[in-house]
Formats: sequence, structure tokens, C-alpha cells
Amino acid sequence: MALPTPFETKRKKAPIGALGRIQYLNVAEREEPTANSLLAGPLAGKCVRENLQKQQLRSFSLAACLVMSSFDKISKDQTRRESAAMHETPTSIQRLVDLADARLYELVGLMKPVMASDKLTIGQRQTISWLSTACVRASGSALLLAGFERVWDAEILSRSVFEGTVKFCHLLGDPKNAASRFDEYEISLSDIASLADHEKARRLIEIAPDPRDDMVAVLQELILTEEKLAEFASKYPRQERRRIQAAWGFTGIVEQMVRNGEGLGELAAGLLHGYAMASHVAHADYLGIGMVMEREHRPENRRIATHEAHAARVISDQLWYCAFRLIAAYRFIEKPRTEILDLMTNESELSEILKNTQADWYRVEYPQK
Repeated sequence: MALPTPFETKRKKAPIGALGRIQYLNVAEREEPTANSLLAGPLAGKCVRENLQKQQLRSFSLAACLVMSSFDKISKDQTRRESAAMHETPTSIQRLVDLADARLYELVGLMKPVMASDKLTIGQRQTISWLSTACVRASGSALLLAGFERVWDAEILSRSVFEGTVKFCHLLGDPKNAASRFDEYEISLSDIASLADHEKARRLIEIAPDPRDDMVAVLQELILTEEKLAEFASKYPRQERRRIQAAWGFTGIVEQMVRNGEGLGELAAGLLHGYAMASHVAHADYLGIGMVMEREHRPENRRIATHEAHAARVISDQLWYCAFRLIAAYRFIEKPRTEILDLMTNESELSEILKNTQADWYRVEYPQK
């Protein structure tokens, strides 16, 4: 049976979420899906609190301060009202955010054995630690946005988390090729990117009205020496650059996972549609802006049900992405994945809200069924 799409297309599609994704959790594990597999979400408070010197404040109050700095007067007033309202009468989405935040804390703690494993070098542990941290930090930001009802913006951040998760799983997908993959990710891709940065900085410097401008001095730091340019030209001829970039492109990684059964395996292909829809929104193409505006013009009952189901799916995705990273890492260090799966299949208030939100959406959109 075909799954509903991960969220809105320009026609009436499902915002998927918990139950839709649940069927595929164990695909990466090559096990049968379980009926009780349920979802959870990410880590909002931790990222914000730690970055603000671990003050004992609620994450949403902090988020309000951060968000308001870039808003105009009207947006500031609206944010203040929303922040106050969240403390007075939390909505189901806000409750879901709090529960998901706590659950992600638990998942992040399961990364400790990976960081202590001797199957990874010190440098490799540092790289996956940085990549995992970047994903968790972005998940926390996505959660904050979802709690403030900015679900489409959270979707864009969620897309970034998915990209990071796919790269993480690719790095640890094949122990035999791990060393070469880490080298390409850490060194080759960085070198190739520096070539592009050099060219863009050079062109900007050329059109700068005053070569003594401070900004020109900053851009000069991106300019490569003639020796370094020659080294990179020899090391990465055009065909080699294209090969490496294609291999590490999102589609290239997914195709390899599906073909070789590593990383996320066939599940990776099932997630391509959601990534594509999020890309429409991120790139602000006609489909992307159309999806957002189409929802705003729906009848109120459909708009609210879809909005809440969409928020629940974005929130739950953050937890699944973390679980996928853990599964890949545990497989690499040859550690049983029981703790991860137990946490993901745990019946709780969190799973109940996710189930009910999804069920409510189906009742509204497909009452005849």
C-alpha cells in the first residue's frame, strides 16, 4: 500500500508523520516493522540554554528573545503575545514539542558508546561528533520554530538535518570504505569547496570600489596562493571533482544506499519525496510558495488539522533522524540496537499525541473512509 506523501503538494496530500514513517523504521535493520513503533522529536531547550550560558530559563522564552531581534515592530508584538500564550495555555503542538525535547535528550545520550569505541579513530570520532552536533542543533531550532507555529520554516531546517543524517550514515555505512570516505568528506570536499570560494571571492574583490575596504581584506583570506591553486588543479582535475561531488551529492548517496543496502538502505529512497517537497519550499519556486499559500486558503477545519499534522510530522522527523544516525553508528561499532528501538517504540503521551494528530487529520481530509 502506498504511503501518503510527507506533507503538502500543490494538491491535497497527506502530511504523513508518525504512523506513515513507523512502518519503515526497521527496514534499515532488515526486520519486520512493529505495530507499536511510534515517533518522537527533538532537542530545543538544550541547544538554546547551553548557548546562553546555561541559564535556567525556558527554551521558548529564550527563543522569543532570539527571534524578535530580526522582526519588525508588529512581529515583535506578535511574538510576545505568542510567548505569553505558550506559558498560559500550551497547545497540543507546544506540549508535543516539550515531550519530544525530553525524548531527544535520551536519544542523544545513546551516542556515548560510539564516542568511546575503538573502531573509530580519534579524528573520525571528532568528525561524526561535529556532524551529529550540527544535526541536533538544527533539530532544536526546527523544534523551536514548530513550537512558535512556524512549521514551514521548521521544514526547511528539517531538510538540512536530513542531509546531515544521510552524510552521517554514508560515512559509517561501509567499514571497509570508512577511511576513504572520511578523507573525502573532511579533505577532498573541503579542498574543492575552497576552489569555488576562491573564485567567488576573486570576482567580488574585482568589483569592489575601494581595494582598501575592510571587507576586501576579509575576502582576501579566501584567496588561494598560486602554489595551492596548482596543487589542487593537479590533485582534483575537473573529472575527479565532478566524481567526488556527485558521490557526495544527496541523490548520489541515496542511490548508493539503495543499491548496496548500506546506511539507510531502501528506506533512503522512500524519503526522497519529502526531501524534494522541502526543497521546493527552501528554494521558493512556484510549487514551494504555492504549497504554503494553498493551505492558507483552505477551510478552517482542514487548515488547522493539516497544520497540526504537519507540525507533528516535522517534530517527529527530528527524532527519527537522530535514531537513524544511532542505528548506523551502532551497526558500525557492532553494538546491538535494542536500546534505540526500545526508545523509539515506547508507548507514551508523546506517541499518543502523534497518533491522535495523524488520525484527526485523516478524519478531516478523508471522512468517507
